Amino acid sequence: MARIPINEPGPFGMIADRRIPVTLVSGFLGSGKTTIIRRLLATPAFANAAVIVNEFGDIDFNQIAFAQSDAEIISANSGCFCCTARARIGEAFDALNSRAQSHGPLEQVLVETSGLSAPAPILQAIINDPQIVAKYQLSGLITLVDSITGLDALNERREAREQISFAGAIVLSKADLAYDRDVTVLRSAIAEINPLASIFESHDGGVDLQRLCAAAGDYAPAGPPSNGAGRTGEHGSGGHGSGEGAVRAWTITRAMPATRTGLTLWMDLMAAYRGSEVLRMKGIVNVEGRPVAVESVRHVFHPPLDLGPWPDDDRRTRVVVIASGIERKSIDEAFDALCFQPLAKPLDRQAYKRFQKIMSRMQSR
Repeated sequence: MARIPINEPGPFGMIADRRIPVTLVSGFLGSGKTTIIRRLLATPAFANAAVIVNEFGDIDFNQIAFAQSDAEIISANSGCFCCTARARIGEAFDALNSRAQSHGPLEQVLVETSGLSAPAPILQAIINDPQIVAKYQLSGLITLVDSITGLDALNERREAREQISFAGAIVLSKADLAYDRDVTVLRSAIAEINPLASIFESHDGGVDLQRLCAAAGDYAPAGPPSNGAGRTGEHGSGGHGSGEGAVRAWTITRAMPATRTGLTLWMDLMAAYRGSEVLRMKGIVNVEGRPVAVESVRHVFHPPLDLGPWPDDDRRTRVVVIASGIERKSIDEAFDALCFQPLAKPLDRQAYKRFQKIMSRMQSR
């Protein structure tokens, strides 16, 4: 069958490109990708949209995150796209094609990449896969940068720098929570990496979405070299990188409900003693029978969010941890604090001993 030219001259002028636009949403762990996608899905332009979500972990929280949206959600978890780009992205679009037939016309696709994904192999896979190119067109790349922890990520992680280097539009999330001088320094660091990108600041989660989408199209599909990040299995099983600074992801589950006091203690302990090593945590905690969403980026914990009714029949606490340079046992033991009971009056000596044991383990590792 002859290939129909796209955006090429024809006998009656230019042939319109009727392929479905695809916008890539990138950004390091906890930068706010899901938040910006939820806001995009609430606009008329993305009323008939689908979302492909790639998480570096084995628990799927996407149906919860996008519960208020009618968008079709395709989950591709347990590893980042950049490690097995061509095959994984092809499978995701195949699944989207199959499910889209029963969900009406599709007008937009958003791809939320893992926070540990380098964009080069993902872009190349979308641009070069004939089956994807026949129906979809890469229209833009948006990168989110956390205004509070962004400089640390840029200094420590190659992926964070590459995510910026390819972007057409960059959003400094949580700009209202960061010091002005820190945002200024971050802007300068970003401009050195990608002087052509349009930079937006997000205050209270808000940003001019129309201008953002317009600017996102100025991405760099060629970009700097990605050091072969698209090779299958380069990062190994269950990790990203190798050696002492390797990033690992795992899920910790608990059947016993947490106490509200225990949840507060656990968050304080993690922020104080493990904030530099735990890059990201996200999950659901059973707090006295109710589902509570927890989320952190390094030492910054978001306020726990009561989810109301349970989203499914699983009542266990389930938290995905993405960490660098720390053993799982050290984090696993900290979860003992979730069941901490408030000290009785007069002093409950047994409860105090349990508290001392938890504290000593956190301080000694």
